[in-house]
Amino acid sequence: MTAHIIVNPHARQGAAAALIPQMQAFLQAKGLTARVHRCGTPEELSAVFASIERGARVVGVGGDGTNHRLLPYLLAGQHEYGIVPYGSGDDVARALGLFGMGWQAALHHALTGPVQAVDVGSVSTLPGETAQQRYFLGCFLLGLDGLINNQTAGWKFKGALPYFFTLLKQLPALRGWRLDMHVIQNGHELAMPAQHQILCSVLNTPTYGSGYPIAPMTRMNDGTLTLLHAPMIGRIKFLQLFFKML
Repeated sequence: MTAHIIVNPHARQGAAAALIPQMQAFLQAKGLTARVHRCGTPEELSAVFASIERGARVVGVGGDGTNHRLLPYLLAGQHEYGIVPYGSGDDVARALGLFGMGWQAALHHALTGPVQAVDVGSVSTLPGETAQQRYFLGCFLLGLDGLINNQTAGWKFKGALPYFFTLLKQLPALRGWRLDMHVIQNGHELAMPAQHQILCSVLNTPTYGSGYPIAPMTRMNDGTLTLLHAPMIGRIKFLQLFFKML
């Protein structure tokens, strides 16, 4: 069965696009059979996956955003998935032990390595609303985390600095979000009083924001997700907690 390599040409500020001819040369030199696809739009992604047979091995070249965009197609086609980390954050790659690996080694591993099952989170609309369901591989962010994540998209710098500087920018207007949470763990609902939360995230990886070790106990293959939430607190206390996390 032919493997397929999906390159996000926008990853790492467009640098991933330059890898395409190098990858084709690498595949030929190693005697590996795979088709390389440049997919920069949803329409291109849909067209490529429509041509991929069910259960094929697919390799994503990019970062966490690339993983997120490919995930619905991977689940629908029951594909095997390999990752070549080439994004600005790469927290999923960090969790899988791939971060820092050169693209050649990562590509060879993605095409030839063994398959292991990992957890996938899903988010659905409430009953009575327009039915939608989305999946996530790394984390689902609400409140301050979600706001920072949206505002750091498109930064030219990789790593944790965009998250940190955007956080500092948000501090003067720090506010909480009203969240009503109902958590079921091992078949039992946990009592979660309604209150204003400054952040609330559901994590499948130990790090987020390009390497911040927010939940070091989290594993991607243990059948659980980690709920991280913090009630509304003052700016000084929040900064103390943030630097303690670092």
